[in-house]
Amino acid sequence: MGSLVPALAAVLALTFMKQPNRWRSFFGRLNPIRETPVGEALVTYSTIFVILIPTLLVVLYIRQITGGHYVGALTALNPAAVAMIFTLAFLDQGAVLEELGWRGFATPELQRTMQSPLRVALAIGVFWGLWHLPRDLTTGVLERLGPAVYLALYLPSFLLGTISVSVIASYFMNRLGGSVIPAVMIHGITNDSVGISGSASIVEALTPYHQFTKNSGLALVAIAIVIMAGSSLGRRVSN
Repeated sequence: MGSLVPALAAVLALTFMKQPNRWRSFFGRLNPIRETPVGEALVTYSTIFVILIPTLLVVLYIRQITGGHYVGALTALNPAAVAMIFTLAFLDQGAVLEELGWRGFATPELQRTMQSPLRVALAIGVFWGLWHLPRDLTTGVLERLGPAVYLALYLPSFLLGTISVSVIASYFMNRLGGSVIPAVMIHGITNDSVGISGSASIVEALTPYHQFTKNSGLALVAIAIVIMAGSSLGRRVSN
């Protein structure tokens, strides 16, 4: 139920807002090609795969050569594998429920008031990462790692991931007219339930090594997007 909190927060905020057409705008973000020609939308969704899947495969290679005991789930990148990744991306609980709040509501609302979509993405990335603190406190992550390792290694590595994914998701959301669907897809793929970057238990996943190896690759993607798109992150005025 914790993943539902961002979506519930968005619904509560919308309930008390006095903006006209607020509900239409919110639910309109579920349109996968919102304000975008079909051809351009297909290219954009394909680009997400072209960027993220190789990135996760490189992460797997880095893990293997640095002593990590990881085995990738993909034996071949064929249409069946792509279909599996696409399907599981939208079955990821965190992606579907959280993104309705983070990118479906918070990002577009803040982009209306702040001049820099990049600053919005960075801020939401930080808050999104820190929002996971109660999970770490109640599920034994902090106790298992110890306060020193948690604060010095794990938390910075985890925040690197939420900030990077926030930038990537915000860019593709803006490219598709403000649709939340690419953000859900990106969140689901980068959560990597398929195991493209190597299968790991939840205990292994919540370690500094696991977080840093994956999130360093995602950070490079985010940096490349910022260099290419600038602080606007592809935002159109009407988004």
